[in-house]
Amino acid sequence: MLGEDDVSTREIMYDILDAQQHDPTDPTFQKRLYDRQRKREYRKQVPHEMRYLKQRIEELEAHLAALQAQRENHTTSEDKSTLSISWQVVATVFEEEAQHALVENQALRERLHEMNQWVYEYVRQTPP
Repeated sequence: MLGEDDVSTREIMYDILDAQQHDPTDPTFQKRLYDRQRKREYRKQVPHEMRYLKQRIEELEAHLAALQAQRENHTTSEDKSTLSISWQVVATVFEEEAQHALVENQALRERLHEMNQWVYEYVRQTPP
């Protein structure tokens, strides 16, 4: 209590006078002292939290400005045309793959038809 840096002289004097007037082993006095210390901690916490939040706001605003500047540098007209070309390339690849899948599907259907004919002929030629 007396060694804390953030405790004012008035608070220290009040604690000394209160300790002189009351029995330090009295549970009521101990509870009052405990509550007083908790209130002091809370009062110290609010300004610390405000300072932290203001500092955090400044950091986040600086980070946001850096990200916005970075985004502006990357979204030039050259990048936009590159992006549209890359999507065209991707679309072309997908179209080619779809065409390949259709050709393969047709070939498999023809093979299935041939195998069905073979089974039909085999069953028809074998005696019962």
